[in-house]
Amino acid sequence: MARRARPLWRKLRLMIIPRAKDANEMRMLIKFSIVFAKSGRWADAEHLLVRVKDFLHSTVGPKDEKFRVVTAFLSDVYFRMGRAPKAVELQQEILQSCHEHLGVDHPDTFRARDRLGCTKWLQGRFSEARKHQEIAVEGFKRLPDIGTNHEYKFEAMDNLGRTIGKFWETHHFEQAYELHHEAVQGLSKVVGPDHDKTLTAKESLCRTALVLREKRKHTFDPLEMITEVVETRKVNFGKEHPLTLLATANLVIAKMEAGHLDDAEKIVREGLEVAIRTLGADYYGTIHGRDILGCVLIQQGRFAEAEDVFNQVVESQRRLEIRRGDYHPERLASLIQLAKVIFYQGRIEESIKICEETIEGLEIISKAPHPLRAGMIRARDQMISLLGSSRHKGHAEVEFPWILFPGGP
Repeated sequence: MARRARPLWRKLRLMIIPRAKDANEMRMLIKFSIVFAKSGRWADAEHLLVRVKDFLHSTVGPKDEKFRVVTAFLSDVYFRMGRAPKAVELQQEILQSCHEHLGVDHPDTFRARDRLGCTKWLQGRFSEARKHQEIAVEGFKRLPDIGTNHEYKFEAMDNLGRTIGKFWETHHFEQAYELHHEAVQGLSKVVGPDHDKTLTAKESLCRTALVLREKRKHTFDPLEMITEVVETRKVNFGKEHPLTLLATANLVIAKMEAGHLDDAEKIVREGLEVAIRTLGADYYGTIHGRDILGCVLIQQGRFAEAEDVFNQVVESQRRLEIRRGDYHPERLASLIQLAKVIFYQGRIEESIKICEETIEGLEIISKAPHPLRAGMIRARDQMISLLGSSRHKGHAEVEFPWILFPGGP
């Protein structure tokens, strides 16, 4: 039977708060913050954790493990809220503290690196994220498989796989697939097949399998696996929990790839209604859901509706705190889809302008030539050749980069 390692929230619950007149109150705040965080009420959790963090800073100081644990939990809450700059600020403080007081090869130091890498990933800073996560994975591999080391190793491998998949070459997807597959296998044994971390790794594996398509022979059915993940999320967290909604978004992607377009549209629209009501229209996960809806509409041939959706998406993405203005990779991927649907409606010059903006953005965000940039240059040049031509008869004359869903794995 798999041994369940102690997660961060449980480590928090078992912490011994220093003796002080407010100690009992702090213990209660920790308990309530855990409940709020697990139920997706992150703003409430943040409010309480800030008070606990300030209390610990004044009593035990920033060198103490209790302070680091609370700060790490608070940074996770900021991550879930989409407040990446604040999460990065705390995570860099934790990493520096671990370096100074525990050493570069301590498990907590590798955990801090992995956590920072995840937030860099959220910001679209994939090269920085990859650097941190590769150090974390290699570090965990050197440690003995005792305590929580092996759990954290597989979790870090899954996180690294998500980052590597953002580099868009086939060999990157292949490497990501191997990392996700090993993470699923390892976490299933260590914490169990229905544990939150295992389910997250399964979602990662399914997304990458769908991107690879026939290039990779799978020993599982991605649609079947992600369906099981969604059902397990509903049991563990409820139908409207943010993690359940994320799994449902991945189910829509699998449905879309399988050609179940009407079903995919129904599911994503229902999920968006819940996300808007519970998380807000401008939450980054809600915007991602709109992205996916736009992709479904493209495959249904409903280009005018898809254009409206992607126009909303690219404007919303520009304003997000986690993004890099106009040039976050996910916004650029959405611009590719927008250029595509505008071309499909015969507005070639307008589509060319969006291609130019996308090409410029892809050049800015990537030191090496971005794989999507070459595809957009090709599409732009093909459209230029069509201007003033009477032979423009269909979509096949211009080849846009293939994107199953904006943002990739």
